[in-house]
Amino acid sequence: MYDQAGKSETLFFNPGLIPKQLEDWLELQKLYLAHLNRLVKEKSALEERLNEIFVEIELMSISEFAGKMSFP
Repeated sequence: MYDQAGKSETLFFNPGLIPKQLEDWLELQKLYLAHLNRLVKEKSALEERLNEIFVEIELMSISEFAGKMSFP
């Protein structure tokens, strides 16, 4: 991006950071977001499995058991 004078325009402002520090910071943000996305995906899969378990428990609780349950 260029400003009206034709000079390169900074896309965002990070006071006190040299380019290497900025690159490191951006890499950390990338890693953080990748980890967060994995956790969200895993949470979704776990919630789906938990819902399947709840449905199965509900079906078992409303049906009658065949035979007699006894303990020795």
